[in-house]
Amino acid sequence: MGHPLRETGALLARVLIVDDDLPLAESTKKLLEALGHEAFVVTDHRRVLGAMRSLRPDVVLHDYNMPGLRWEEHLAELRQDPVVGGIPLLLFTAAINVPDLERRLAFDGYVPKPFHPADLLQALGRVAQA
Repeated sequence: MGHPLRETGALLARVLIVDDDLPLAESTKKLLEALGHEAFVVTDHRRVLGAMRSLRPDVVLHDYNMPGLRWEEHLAELRQDPVVGGIPLLLFTAAINVPDLERRLAFDGYVPKPFHPADLLQALGRVAQA
C-alpha cells in the first residue's frame, strides 16, 4: 500500500492540528475538511502524544508558541515514541527565523502564520513526497 497522503492519486491526509488559538485551529480544520482531508484539533500540547497515538494522523501541524511548552523536551517525547515517532511534524508559526527553528528542532517543514491555503497544501505535498 502506498503512502497515506497519496492514496488514489489525490493528496488526502489525516491531519492533527495543534494550536492554542482555537478559532485559528478550527478555521484550519474547516479548510482542510473542505479540501477532502480529515482534520482534528488539540489545543493543549500536553495532549498531543495521546492524540497522535489514538488518531494516527499522517501529519501533525504544530503551533510553535504555546503556553508552557518546552520544545526540546516535547519534541524528544514525540520523536522517541515507538508508535508515532515517525509521523511528520510541520511547524505552524509566525516566528521570523523559521529555517533556524526548523534545523534546531528537526521539524519536517513549516507553514507560516498567517497562511494562505496554498502554503498549507504545499507543505502537505512536500511531506507526501518524502
